Amino acid sequence: VDGMFGVGDECADCSGSREWLMVALPICFFLTIPLMYYFCSSPVTANVGSMLATTMAFGMIVMILQVFGVFSRVTLRLGSPMKEILAFLRIFNFDIDMLGAECLLDTSASSKFTSRCLLPLLLCCMYVVWWGASRVLPWKNWAVPETCNAVGLLVQALFITIVTITTEPFQCKLQPTGKSALVGYPEVTCGEGDHTGMVALGVISTIIYGVGFFAVALWATVVAPKRSAASPVFLVTFRFLFFRFRADRWYWGCVLLARNGILSFVPAMIPDDTHAQIVLFSTVLLVALVSQVAMWPWKNIQLNVVDCVLIALVATIVSFSAVYAPPSPNEGTFTVFMVLLFVVALLVALAPTCHGVYLVATKADSKPMQIPNERLRRIRDIGGAWASLSTEEMQQLLVQIGPFGRVAIYRFSDMLAHELGVRTGGSQSSRLTLQATRQSSLRRKSLSTSSADMPTAKQGRDQTLSGGPRADGADMPASVEL
Repeated sequence: VDGMFGVGDECADCSGSREWLMVALPICFFLTIPLMYYFCSSPVTANVGSMLATTMAFGMIVMILQVFGVFSRVTLRLGSPMKEILAFLRIFNFDIDMLGAECLLDTSASSKFTSRCLLPLLLCCMYVVWWGASRVLPWKNWAVPETCNAVGLLVQALFITIVTITTEPFQCKLQPTGKSALVGYPEVTCGEGDHTGMVALGVISTIIYGVGFFAVALWATVVAPKRSAASPVFLVTFRFLFFRFRADRWYWGCVLLARNGILSFVPAMIPDDTHAQIVLFSTVLLVALVSQVAMWPWKNIQLNVVDCVLIALVATIVSFSAVYAPPSPNEGTFTVFMVLLFVVALLVALAPTCHGVYLVATKADSKPMQIPNERLRRIRDIGGAWASLSTEEMQQLLVQIGPFGRVAIYRFSDMLAHELGVRTGGSQSSRLTLQATRQSSLRRKSLSTSSADMPTAKQGRDQTLSGGPRADGADMPASVEL
C-alpha cells in the first residue's frame, strides 16, 4: 500500500518510519572501524582482562540476539509482547524493512534481497577503505594481516545473519492457495518470477559467504598447530579464530561457526512443519550445551558459565514455543523418532551394566594397572624442575599459565598431597611436611625405586620435560604396578 511499510505481519505509516537510521547506522559503523581494528590488534595473553572479557560477553549477546532473529522466521501464533520482540530482533538479520526501507528504496523483493546479500561485502569494503586511508593520513599504516584479522572477526560475528540472508530463497512455505511462497517475501511465489534469480544469487552468496568462509576457517584451524609457530603472520591473520579460547581448545572457533551455520539453515529445513523446526533448533542447542559443558572452551571461567546459561535459556524458550506452533503434518514420523530415541536411551543406560558384568566375568579389573614408564619419568622430571624454581619464578609462571592451568595445578597438588599424606603449614612461608604413615611407606615401596634414582633440584631444572634420559644417567624400571 502506498505510504505504508511492512513490520512483521502488519503495516505501518511511512510518516513514522525510521529511515534516518538507514543512513546513521552505516556512518556510525564506518567511524567505529578504527576502534575495532586496534582492539583486534591488541596483545593476547592466557589471562583475560576486564576489557577483553566485557567485549567477549558483548559478542555473546549479539550472537544470542541473532539466534532469536533466526528463530523469528519460524511460523508461530505468538501473542504480545513476544510477537513484537521477535519481530524487532529481525533487525539483527539485516531486515531493513524494519527501518522503513520501502519508503525510500525500490520495494521489489529481488532488489531487497540483492541489497541484503551485498551488505556484508560493503561492510568488508569499509575496512579496505580505512586501510587505504591509513597509507595517506598521518598515522600508523594498517598492516595487511591485522586488517584481515579484523575483517574475519566481523564476518565471524555476523555469520548467523549472513547465512540466514543467503538461504532465504529456499524458505518456501505452502499457502492456502495451494502454492508455495517465500517466508521472508510473501509476494514471491516459489518457482515463478523473481524466485529463480533469487535462488541463483542465494546459492552463489551461500558458497562465498557461508561455505567459503567456513572452509578457510577450517583450513586455518587444522594447520594452526604447525603454522602458528613457524609463521607469525599466519597467527596474526587468523587471530580472530583463536584468541577467545583456551590454548588446548584452539579449534572451538570452527565449532561455533558450524553450530551457528546449522542454526541459520533451520528455517530453510522443512518450512511447512513448525514442530520439526523447533525440534531441530532444540537438538542443535542441546548438543551445543553438552559440548560446552564437556569442553569448557572459553578463556574466562565466568564466560563459560554464562554461555551455558544462555544456551540453556534459549533452548527452554524454543521448547516453550511449541505451544504456539500449528499442528504438525508429520505426527507419524515424530512417533517413530521418539521410539528410536527411547531405544537408544535404554541401550545407553544398559551399557555401563553390561560393561561391569564383562569385567567381573573376565576378572579384567583384578589385574594391577600398568602406569607407563615414560609418564612416571615425565612427572618426576617436572617435579624436579618445579622444585628448583624460586617463589618469584613460581608466581610468574602461574600467572602466565592462565586461570584454567592454575586450577588444574591446584587440584593436582591437593590430590597428590592427600595421597602422600602431605600437610601445608607455616605463618610466613609454605612448607611441606611428609607424614611417615604406614600407608604412604607401603606405597613408596611398591614403586620399586630407590632414593638414589631421584634427581636433585639442580638436575630436575636442567632436565628436559620431554621424558628423555635422566641427567644422572640412571633409568627407571620397565613398568610399575599400582
